[in-house]
Amino acid sequence: MARLGLLSHASATGLTLSERLAAAKVYFRAHGENVARSGTFLSSVIHESLMNSRDHRENILDPRFDEVGIGVVQASNRAYYVTQDFVQSLDLKPEPESLDFLLRRIREVRGPMSLPALEWVDEISVSARDYACLRAAGKIFEAVPGEFRGSQVSFTAGPDLAEIADLIGKKSAGPFVRGGLGVFSGRTPEYPGGGYYVCAILLPASPRGGLGPRDLAEVVFQAANSVRREGNFEPLMFDGRLNRAASASRKRPGRTKAVTPTIGPKRFEIVYETPDLTVLPTPMIPALKVSSFRKVGIAVSPATNKWGMVEYFTVAVVLARS
Repeated sequence: MARLGLLSHASATGLTLSERLAAAKVYFRAHGENVARSGTFLSSVIHESLMNSRDHRENILDPRFDEVGIGVVQASNRAYYVTQDFVQSLDLKPEPESLDFLLRRIREVRGPMSLPALEWVDEISVSARDYACLRAAGKIFEAVPGEFRGSQVSFTAGPDLAEIADLIGKKSAGPFVRGGLGVFSGRTPEYPGGGYYVCAILLPASPRGGLGPRDLAEVVFQAANSVRREGNFEPLMFDGRLNRAASASRKRPGRTKAVTPTIGPKRFEIVYETPDLTVLPTPMIPALKVSSFRKVGIAVSPATNKWGMVEYFTVAVVLARS
C-alpha cells in the first residue's frame, strides 16, 4: 500500500486476505482485516482512529479472533500505512489424529443414547476416505456401490471437528451395527483456511443375519406352514433325516442358482436363493398344497459380502410323503 500510495484489502498482485493467509500457511476459521493511513506514527492516535470507525472497531473487538498480525510501513511521503490481520485460529489435525478424535467423540455421543458400540471396518473406512477426498475435490457423485445397499452414506464438512463428530453421532442413531469412517483434512476452495471433509458409511444389521442355521430354517418352516394353513392342510413336521438331505443338497455344486425343483413319486426337492426367507419360490407352492407331503427338511446358509452383510440366503427344502 505504501509503495502504491493507496488503501486496499487486495495486495499489489491482487491477492485477497484469504489467499495471503494461505500463502503464509496460516490455518483459520474466520478472518478480518483493518487497513489505515496516518500522518503520525503515534500508535495511540492510530488506534483511537480505528476504534472510532465502526467496521474497524468490530474487527478489533470480535470475540472469535484470537490471533493478530500487524504491519506498519512508512511511505516516501512520510505517511504511515497500517494493516491489522485478525484470525480465529485453527489447529488442523493430521488425518490419523483427526480420525482417532472422531471415533472417540462419536462413541461418547452414542453412549447416552444407549446405542451399541459401532464396529468400524477397515475396508469400509478405505472407501469412506476415498469418498471424502472426492467430496473435498468438489466432485459430486450419486451412485452408492451395491455392497452398501441399505446403508447410510453421509458427508459432513467444516473446520470444527467436534461439531462434525457430534453430527455424525446423532445421525448414527439408527439400526446400524458397523461402518467405516474416512476423513480428508486440508485447504479447499470451500475452506481456504483449512477444514475437514468426513464421510461416514453406516451399515444396518443384515436381516436375520444374527440367527443360527436352525433359527433360519424355522423362518422358512413357518412360511411353508402358513401356506398349508391357508389350504386347510395339516402342518408339516420337521424330519431329521430330511434335514440332513436338505443340507447335502444345498451344498451340492451347481445347485445354488437352480430354482427348478426335483419331483419324484415320494419326494419334492428344491434349492433356491432369496434375500427374504419369508418369501417362498413359486414352484414350491403347489407342492405345499399336496396333502400327502407331511415331512420336511430345511437347510439355510447365509451368503455375506466382504463387509459382513448378508446379501442372500441359499435354501434347500425337501418334502416327503408320510
